[in-house]
Amino acid sequence: MLFPKHWLGLLAAAGQIATVAAVVAYFTSRRLPRSQCAPEGDTGKFPIDFWVGRPLRPRWFGLDWKIVIYRPGVIGLLLAEATCLCVQWEQYGRVSPAFVLLFVLHLVWVADFMAFE
Repeated sequence: MLFPKHWLGLLAAAGQIATVAAVVAYFTSRRLPRSQCAPEGDTGKFPIDFWVGRPLRPRWFGLDWKIVIYRPGVIGLLLAEATCLCVQWEQYGRVSPAFVLLFVLHLVWVADFMAFE
């Protein structure tokens, strides 16, 4: 299984993508009218505005980027857990009950998110 061997690189890439998306969302929101900004994220103080999120519904090219970025991340989390589950099965011949419980609960959470969001 390749995924666990490249865990650090994948986390670094995900962090870089998230940082770029957050910076772009913040600076593009500077051109939005105040009515399209989140009240908590429109204080005029950069650290607070950046952390809370200035745009209420960031849209680029007609796409809601909270959903566009969040859905693959949620699915990726489930796939990452599935590969780690397989590695545990290969190495030990069994999977710990705690990990199975975690995987099942995340599976329910992802199914709920995909169905109702």
